[in-house]
Amino acid sequence: NRVIRYEGDALLWQGANRIRARQITIDKNKNRMDAVGNVVTQVPDTAQPGGKASARTSVVRAPEMTYTGSDKVAHYRGGVTLER
Repeated sequence: NRVIRYEGDALLWQGANRIRARQITIDKNKNRMDAVGNVVTQVPDTAQPGGKASARTSVVRAPEMTYTGSDKVAHYRGGVTLER
């Protein structure tokens, strides 16, 4: 239960954050998530003062993505587009 792989048209979410890809692998030991194949992430912009959520969302599309939880950084590769 430390390494989990989702294959097919995988969709994962945590709160308002979404990620869709052909394959998503979560490695809890390495605190890392890898997504491969038509990766699309949706992340709401930072909350406004007073704790209200922003209505704006950033959508990133790429062939591959790696997220490291220790750094809280997503690295997209292979031709990336960002829509806001």
